[in-house]
Amino acid sequence: MRCVECGGTEFQSEKISHLLDGLVRVPATQHTCQSCGDQSVEISDFETLYYVIANDFVRQQQRLAPTQMRWLRKYMGFSGHDFAARLGIQRETLSNWENGHRDAPLSADLAIRFMVAMGEKFSDYAPKDEAPTIDLSDGIEFHKNSASRWVRA
Repeated sequence: MRCVECGGTEFQSEKISHLLDGLVRVPATQHTCQSCGDQSVEISDFETLYYVIANDFVRQQQRLAPTQMRWLRKYMGFSGHDFAARLGIQRETLSNWENGHRDAPLSADLAIRFMVAMGEKFSDYAPKDEAPTIDLSDGIEFHKNSASRWVRA
């Protein structure tokens, strides 16, 4: 592994609890470059992690929060337009729900949970040669940039 800032190869690593997508804390490894102090965060198994988070949202007792609703839509691979069409609503209505301007009705909350529980993904409706694939076998690494924001390395 090389530092994206200085090219250094020596790091101090420690296990941390990383706030993922502003929603949940997940186990991760933070690497700090010994040369320049640049930090990167490594989360090794995003696919399983996202599956667990999605299922936690589905099983919670309270209604889905706007941020959770948006997160689940993205988890399933839907654009706002396609997700609204799948739910039989206008795109503006979905936007109001996801931004907290209006509460989603219980029927929509339950429909979204059902879609997640059944493993529905947007790629299920696309031809197989157009379905996106992501290789997560090596993990995804983030580092803190000069503006102190976490970005993919």
